[in-house]
Amino acid sequence: AAVTSRVAGRITKLAVHDGQRVKAGDFLFEVESRVVADPPPRLNFTAPMDGVVLETNVLPGGSVEPDKVLLTIIDLSEVDVVA
Repeated sequence: AAVTSRVAGRITKLAVHDGQRVKAGDFLFEVESRVVADPPPRLNFTAPMDGVVLETNVLPGGSVEPDKVLLTIIDLSEVDVVA
């Protein structure tokens, strides 16, 4: 599952890393929106499914754009092996 944001902003908290197991609903990261407000709105992102974080494309303080894949989570509960 590709985790993306519809809102531009920056990463203020990052709670996962590549290879980490997550369960559906686990906190992944927080984005501070670029919407002008005091304080700026913050959005929390949670895991959409059980799995393993395959790839993390963000760092704390890094920018978030709507067209960017921020995290990739894969389900390793069923794996086919071809020999």
